[in-house]
Amino acid sequence: MPPQLFESKSSTGEVLHGVWYQPPNYDPTQRYPTILYVYGGPHVQLVSNSFKMTSAFLKFHAYAALGYVVVMVDNVGSANRGLRFEAHIQHQMGILEVRDQVAALEHLAAKGIVDLARVLVTGSSYGGYMSLMCLAQQPSVFKIAVASAPVTMWEAYDTGYTERYMDLPANNSVGYMQGAVTYWASHFPYEYAFGGATRHAIVQRRASAHCECYCVCARVVSGRIGCSWCMG
Repeated sequence: MPPQLFESKSSTGEVLHGVWYQPPNYDPTQRYPTILYVYGGPHVQLVSNSFKMTSAFLKFHAYAALGYVVVMVDNVGSANRGLRFEAHIQHQMGILEVRDQVAALEHLAAKGIVDLARVLVTGSSYGGYMSLMCLAQQPSVFKIAVASAPVTMWEAYDTGYTERYMDLPANNSVGYMQGAVTYWASHFPYEYAFGGATRHAIVQRRASAHCECYCVCARVVSGRIGCSWCMG
């Protein structure tokens, strides 16, 4: 079956464009386990009313053939929707984007398509960052995150990119703090496991390792797990 386009509403009032892929022999009376593929950052538009939705994302048809619904949504901050649409995430990366992804899933769940009790989120680079932020901020929705090459702290990322949207750390300390995966570390679900980024042109392995240790130690403090990496 061809992918199905849909629209949902952002908490900012913007209309969001999304697409979902249905399994063969789709049964509208059933709710399906769901894979949310996300990017969510500036300069990228995933969803379009074009053949690209089929040709560029063949793997999603493979996932659907295994019985999953696959969803993509362009949240506020995404490209090609105008300056106002992109500017919503200025100085606050990682907050509104998560809300928009959840709003889109809830929209599809209300139509009986998505099973909100069985949602995996995955992506790479900004999408990896979003995967971790989704899992940490909304663990009641997202049960698994597969994060590839994630940004974990904006202070450790490329300054030319980061400061364009987040300003200098000295001018936006709250945005940098709340936009870091480490800020949400104690909110990760009990089953949380972290696999650091090993291949990315800008994300340093050292920054990911720091985030990994910080997240583990935050869970040690909360009494959820023991840490053999450090004495903190």
